[in-house]
Amino acid sequence: MPISVRLRRLVKKYKLTWLRNQMSFHKFTNLGQKFNSDLQGKVMHDITDEINKDRHCNCNIRSKVDGRCQYDNNCRKATVVYELKCLVCDMDYIGKTQRYVKTRTKEHVNDVWKVIDSGRKNMEKYGWDDWYGSGGYKGCDAFAKHFAQHCKDAENGNAMRAKMKEIMVPSILWQGDRIMCMKSSRTLQCNICMVERNEILSRFRDNKSSIMNDNSDIFSSCKCMSSFHKFSRTIEPTLTTRLTQKKVPSTRNSKSKRRRSSILRRNTHRRSSASPKTPLLCQPCVNTPSPTSRSTSFSSTESASPSVVTPVFLHDINVPGRLTTALQHNQPTYSLLGTARTWKRTPCWRYNLS
Repeated sequence: MPISVRLRRLVKKYKLTWLRNQMSFHKFTNLGQKFNSDLQGKVMHDITDEINKDRHCNCNIRSKVDGRCQYDNNCRKATVVYELKCLVCDMDYIGKTQRYVKTRTKEHVNDVWKVIDSGRKNMEKYGWDDWYGSGGYKGCDAFAKHFAQHCKDAENGNAMRAKMKEIMVPSILWQGDRIMCMKSSRTLQCNICMVERNEILSRFRDNKSSIMNDNSDIFSSCKCMSSFHKFSRTIEPTLTTRLTQKKVPSTRNSKSKRRRSSILRRNTHRRSSASPKTPLLCQPCVNTPSPTSRSTSFSSTESASPSVVTPVFLHDINVPGRLTTALQHNQPTYSLLGTARTWKRTPCWRYNLS
């Protein structure tokens, strides 16, 4: 459960109205880190790093043991804490790497041959009867010192590597996220280093003779490097369906939609109130302006009794040419000054008086 949801529930349950994020941040410093980690988890969801991401095994026939991958098809996994087990003396070596575990294991094996080669050269140079430990090679670690004693009899590097395949078994203990682990690299709180040290210390506490690591692996500084990321987005099947499906207009009665509907109804009501729904029969035409227009002139002859009733349309004299047409056909006209032309096609009834 996210820490923000948990805090909201506690505030609501125990009525802690005094608890605010700002107050909690100043009073409890670790809450700020928890809030940030919660936000980072939401933002970085489905975001991966293309550099050193997990890939399928690509081991060739020469590197395989009995036709199968030595790492159980996990040779191309990065940002891991691994274990290298010696089958001769039943001891383990705990290490970490930000690269593929196969790449780091090859470096360990190469260091073993460098120790052997350095010891043999120093025997000839200084007249030693035998050599032990690092053999004078300064860049070795506890792994190289241990396996160099088992491979002393190897004639060359290829013979040494063939023997290492028989007596060493690699495995992965823990794998972390490259993006999250990179944020703490080169610090005292490095995530990979903490997991490695925790594993080494637990082995020391249980049985110190079962592990070949020394104190330098515990008290040494962080050697994890920081580099740039190449981000990519992992599209899940649910997200793919959401992106490819046809967009349907929402039927949700939102606030903006209600506002638009109310404006539309108001405008419709105004139009309906301004224009009559049914045509009105007017009285016999006289020389007085119509109440529906500001200036209306009728060209009709007054008579005592009406003969025929014919429907006509008013013509707007503000439009060029309408006045001339109305006068030629003896039709009524009107003029709208400063108002909308709502009576443009409104029918009116006129009596033709004989």
